[in-house]
Amino acid sequence: MQTLESASPPNVIVKKSPVTGEKLGEFPIVDRACVEAAVARARSAFASWKLTTVEERLSMLSRLNEVLRAHRDEYARRISEDTGKPLVDSVMTELLVVPAVLEHYGKRAPKLLARRRLPGSVYFPGKASYQEHFPMGVIGIISPWNFPFQLAIVPALSALIAGNTVVIKPSEVTPITGEIIREVFQRIGLPKGVVEVVQGDGATGAALSEAQV
Repeated sequence: MQTLESASPPNVIVKKSPVTGEKLGEFPIVDRACVEAAVARARSAFASWKLTTVEERLSMLSRLNEVLRAHRDEYARRISEDTGKPLVDSVMTELLVVPAVLEHYGKRAPKLLARRRLPGSVYFPGKASYQEHFPMGVIGIISPWNFPFQLAIVPALSALIAGNTVVIKPSEVTPITGEIIREVFQRIGLPKGVVEVVQGDGATGAALSEAQV
């Protein structure tokens, strides 16, 4: 069972180990103004990110593989501290999912997102029809605590590869993993604002869902 304790002042999450009850840290709860600022940064970054090609996005995001290899043991330990999972579960069900998803999208995304001609219609003789995909803008992701890394990273990758920018609100039950998510995207050197992480509680999630994402 996860352990989450209210703190004083009330704008801080006190994280305790789900195994021992030991205090592991305190994490500020982001307020509505900070959420709206994060969304604004993501919206500003969208203007240029949407103009990159699918291949360019895949190339930048593939750096995640190197980061996860280099820091696998550290991240697995921290995810296990956060969730109470055995280390092997943190590696297999959280970290190793990401390379598999990147490999899948690396093979499929260029074709899936490409402009393609559709069969002609008898109602419009001599006319050509095409199917084309366009990114939507800023995607808000509110991830759960049970698979806190992969269920934040995988939808983020889906959105990013399609040309969107992302604001992630991790579960307040697993704030340590929320910081890992922030770190991995910082380490691959994405343009500023392409991925934003806002830590907090239900009010933070509500603010994100109401921020026109």
